[in-house]
Amino acid sequence: MGKMPGVPMYGTSRIPLQIFKAVAVIALFLATTAISSAATIGTPNPPSQVSTESGEHRKGNYVPPPLHMPSQVSPFLFGTGLELTSTTDPFITNDSVRALMQQAHMTIIRMPIRIGANTSPQIPIETEMDAARKIRAMGAVPLVILRGPADPNVQQDDLQMVNGLNEIFGHKLVFYEFGNESDLGGFDKVAYTDKWNTVIPTLKSAALNGKFIGPVNFQYNDDYLRYFLQNANPRADAVSWHEYTCDTSGVYTNPPDPASTCIAKLDRWNIHFNDAHIAMHDVLGGTSEMPIIISEYNYDPHIPAFNNDSQFINAWTSKAIETLAKNNIFAALQHSVLSLTPLISNGQLTIQGTALKSEYEKLIGRGGGFSFENGGTDGWQGDNAQVSVQNSTTVARDGIHSLQVDLANPNSKPSISVSGSAIANLNRFPHLTAQVYGPAGTTAITAQLFVQDSLGLVVSSKPVTLTAQSWNLLSFNVPPTLGKASKLGIKFASTDQTASTVYVDAVSWI
Repeated sequence: MGKMPGVPMYGTSRIPLQIFKAVAVIALFLATTAISSAATIGTPNPPSQVSTESGEHRKGNYVPPPLHMPSQVSPFLFGTGLELTSTTDPFITNDSVRALMQQAHMTIIRMPIRIGANTSPQIPIETEMDAARKIRAMGAVPLVILRGPADPNVQQDDLQMVNGLNEIFGHKLVFYEFGNESDLGGFDKVAYTDKWNTVIPTLKSAALNGKFIGPVNFQYNDDYLRYFLQNANPRADAVSWHEYTCDTSGVYTNPPDPASTCIAKLDRWNIHFNDAHIAMHDVLGGTSEMPIIISEYNYDPHIPAFNNDSQFINAWTSKAIETLAKNNIFAALQHSVLSLTPLISNGQLTIQGTALKSEYEKLIGRGGGFSFENGGTDGWQGDNAQVSVQNSTTVARDGIHSLQVDLANPNSKPSISVSGSAIANLNRFPHLTAQVYGPAGTTAITAQLFVQDSLGLVVSSKPVTLTAQSWNLLSFNVPPTLGKASKLGIKFASTDQTASTVYVDAVSWI
């Protein structure tokens, strides 16, 4: 990444934008220092963080398959990253900054770890914990950048953070990235994966509900990703890398990239995402995949020149979110809250902050649904003693989590349901879908969606016989004659009384 004072530095610090403007030569050497870089200041000709074709599996004019907007878009596409460079970071001290982040619907927040002997700037662990408590109070999910392979005390430093975050978040979901752009800091695929295999087992056993992510490359690198997928032990819960499209101030490009290039190069993201899915199939077998997280993205990682060009920012941001959504990306974090191309400036949402707010309301606010990615049940419950629910990571249709449904006696026609404000707009978006994972074994179980209105009238879809150990689509168009929806649920049935477990995910209405 290395664009600004935004994330932990191993050996160097991010350089403020003013220094870039004042000292162009220094910018050439320092503006792109990796967060977890082991390189020292003054290393000649560090690479640009603008994504290139060098890491792609298919280069040149390869065009991936056509894409369509999914029925449900992950709310974690709307995330951002903190700088957290001091004890007086505005995220901690300024209530209005956090309020504006909530106004922009930021659901996942990336925070750096700046403890340890060889990081600059350093902040006390109490400041880290304060930031984490602020994230929790916002109702957002944290994505924590652990110290990476460049830290000689990495396991000690990271374990200290994991234990501290356990106290704050308990069993709530916490994402952990191992390092940040370690490839840019000189750690090749073997060195990074070896360090992962040494450190992550201890952290994973300590974390109460931690999901661990790698390899956090500065751009998509197919060879690096394939090696990591093949050799990481334990296997990552998700994979991540960063995406930037252009150099608008000529830090590395002469002449500087025009706005049209920034927008056109968003099409390369489709190739990166398609390559990653193919890599997962090749390495993991069959159609196996894991969530993709773009933990940093924006148009220029160096000195962005078009931040005040509303036409460009709106067009670029809209296309970026559309590209992420159509590729079913699990999470994406705009870089960043207050620097580079900021989300917030001068006490208000910037052009990009407003654009992201609008995109959220267009894509997420257009209907509703449940992804269970917050680690809870989202208000779902069993309707009688023969059925119980809990959040699970055993299988998932989208993302990492699903709703586990334990049927003590499927023959009793048990059901699960949710009511209240979570389904308040269901009548306005009548196309209802859900995915149900069939149980192992030979027990034949059917499932059907149902909606009950405030007068007690119930309408339901046709029963679907669940295919064992596969995801099954339930679909239903709620009739316009139904009154105000008061309950949404799924009913199960079987001729067999054998206890069974099914999983529910990707419930949506559009």
